[in-house]
Amino acid sequence: MPILPPCPVFSPPRSIQTMTATNQPSTNLTAALPLCAWRDMRLWVALSVLAVDQLVKAGMKQAVFIPDTTIMLTSFFNLTPVWNHGIGFGLFKQHEDWGVYLLITIALALSLLVWIWSSRQQHGLTRLASALVVGGAIGNVVDRLRFGAVMDFLDFHWQGYHWPAFNIADAAITIGVALLLLAGVKSPATPPPAQVE
Repeated sequence: MPILPPCPVFSPPRSIQTMTATNQPSTNLTAALPLCAWRDMRLWVALSVLAVDQLVKAGMKQAVFIPDTTIMLTSFFNLTPVWNHGIGFGLFKQHEDWGVYLLITIALALSLLVWIWSSRQQHGLTRLASALVVGGAIGNVVDRLRFGAVMDFLDFHWQGYHWPAFNIADAAITIGVALLLLAGVKSPATPPPAQVE
């Protein structure tokens, strides 16, 4: 069995280092982050979201998009074919080619920023949430590159009102954002640095 090389570690900046009894700065070992991509939990979560999203969309394309067919599963939930030319939940629709590429560029740029930001976070929930957001965003980017629009099909409704149709990628992004907010609420405030006399 091959032996993996040691994984380089990201050391937190001095601002989050703790002081020992001898007033010497000491890095908390639990805050050290592995930087090996293949051992990064975020990578596997994002890839899993992307894979599940694309597999489900492939099945839905045959089930409800070719030809357009609405499948009523319950009194409040349908599978309905919708080509989304906007962002999540049908917002800010763009039908021109330049608008599609603009949305792709924005999604990739935001995904990169979220990924870089999350690589410097120690909170496991924050890293998980960021991976969900990035995986979902890339899933919708793949749709735009392939079809020029995003495949939406999850249609929840109540008494004639329909929530905008969405897909697995949209759900992952929404859950990820909610978890990021939850992590921000649960994270304790960073105490001020100890004063050395």
